[in-house]
Amino acid sequence: MLKVISALGVAGALSLSAPLLAEPTKENTLAIKGQFEFASLDPTRRGYVFQRMQVLETLVNVDAKGNLTPGLASKWEISEDGKAWTFTLQPDVKFHNGSALDATAVVNSLNIARAKPSLMQGAPITGIEVLDPQKMRVNLANPYSPLGAIMANYSTAILAPEAFDAESNVIAVIGTGAFTAYEIAMPHKLVVERFDDYWGKKRQ
Repeated sequence: MLKVISALGVAGALSLSAPLLAEPTKENTLAIKGQFEFASLDPTRRGYVFQRMQVLETLVNVDAKGNLTPGLASKWEISEDGKAWTFTLQPDVKFHNGSALDATAVVNSLNIARAKPSLMQGAPITGIEVLDPQKMRVNLANPYSPLGAIMANYSTAILAPEAFDAESNVIAVIGTGAFTAYEIAMPHKLVVERFDDYWGKKRQ
């Protein structure tokens, strides 16, 4: 039984990243229309829709006052010289394909995003490294306070390793959010389904 499905009337579509449990109907589907378009599965190009529909998540979030709040990272520390940000990941987070979120997956996703046109290319990042399974670090050439805002931006949303092909192209939207991508039909349609193994606050 399909527990929750949301449909977004935008301009974009994608491939399925979750098993089919039931067909969407008027009875089990909530339609949401908005002035959005998307023509790519890649968050660095069209990640806003996937973030807003709670399919993809970032290391940190931003509250109404502009303060950084925990996302996939439960906490973060900035070195005294401001040139290293260390992120500790939330425990027991799963991607939509069932694989575990760990620092290796996060670093892989961020390094792929960093190599593409995105906000990350404007930051003085010298490297992103795994410290242990639950910790990773972003190293900077010089202190850069906007890094937190960049890590909250949709372009740095974290994807599972299986979301990429051998050339680092995004071939499936496999995130950690409260909803999985059930159907993507670019440029106007995104149907999502509740992810029962979501690590955060459960959606009804």
